[in-house]
Amino acid sequence: LDGYVVSGGEVNLVQNEAGATTGYSVTRHNGDASLNITSDRQIRIGQEVYASRTLNVVAGVATPVSGAEYSGIGLLVAGSGSLRSGSASTMTLTSASGIQLLAANQSDSPTYAIYSARTYPNVPLRPAARPRAGSQSRTDNSVLASANIAIQASPSGDTSAALVVSAPGKLESAAGNIHIDGVDSVAINGSLLAAAGAIAVTTDGDVTIGSTGRINASSAVSLTTGSNLQIDGTVGAQLAPEALTLSASSGTISVNSATGRLTSARSALIAGQTVYLDGTLQTAASTAETDDYEVKVLADTLRLNGSFEINGSLEVRSVVTPEIYNFTATASGPSARVLIVSGEDLNIGRLTLNEQSKWIAQTASIKAERGIVLEAP
Repeated sequence: LDGYVVSGGEVNLVQNEAGATTGYSVTRHNGDASLNITSDRQIRIGQEVYASRTLNVVAGVATPVSGAEYSGIGLLVAGSGSLRSGSASTMTLTSASGIQLLAANQSDSPTYAIYSARTYPNVPLRPAARPRAGSQSRTDNSVLASANIAIQASPSGDTSAALVVSAPGKLESAAGNIHIDGVDSVAINGSLLAAAGAIAVTTDGDVTIGSTGRINASSAVSLTTGSNLQIDGTVGAQLAPEALTLSASSGTISVNSATGRLTSARSALIAGQTVYLDGTLQTAASTAETDDYEVKVLADTLRLNGSFEINGSLEVRSVVTPEIYNFTATASGPSARVLIVSGEDLNIGRLTLNEQSKWIAQTASIKAERGIVLEAP
């Protein structure tokens, strides 16, 4: 589809004084018009596709052709293309061999590759059941919804292909939530923003927030995986969530020492089999309760090697001896406490040999206004 396709609107010629056509414009209405686009193979969107009520795009299994770029992508939205729906509409995008939104290729390209103006339903991007091996949903452009954005597993319950948001890519919900569920793996090098809602990522595969990755939400951010969770970017740096949850039932949670930054408006829970917190963690305000712990870090194997600035109290629990060195933690507020519990030995700081085979001290500084409790058997 290299031209305009409009259901519930008008395509208008734009002409100069001499009567020559110089382009087109679209007048969009909010009526009951629907548009269904279905292919057993690839669907390419090269200009605007609009439906005022319902927009369904279903792509099949695209066949990769040698020398033909993007030929193996089921649903491809070019940098000049966009999928839009009206303020009373629903939009569903499905592909059996991946979805890719290419980056805008010129200054007059659409601001968003996908735009839904409706204020309460989802905009689902849903790879079909049993997608072709190696396929993925990838955005190099922007997706904007007034309400929810859902990237989810197929209705049959099968896991979907991998999700990749590249550095120029962006998923933005103005008034709803962003929900990513059941995909094989998640790699965020661009931006996820829920300006008035929550962001939830749930997968059995790896989740990676790259050094250019940014996740911001006003309500809550939850990143849950059955494998590894790697954070090299920022969570909450521009818009801190009220609650932050990082969870890995197996594998490792890692926060990069140079670029990893976690920020929560009030509370944070980090729980995993192995947890390496080498970056920074900040909370802006304490909860209303005076005897709770605003930040909890729970792990079987734990390393604290970064910086915590907490408004409220901190609880740390490790099944085996934790590694706590090159670490600072400050718990501020009149009821702020720090509790560190180890199931084995508990060491604060350490002595280690440097490259010149000399012993050096790698220290830790832990401060709390109300008190510090250290527990070990």
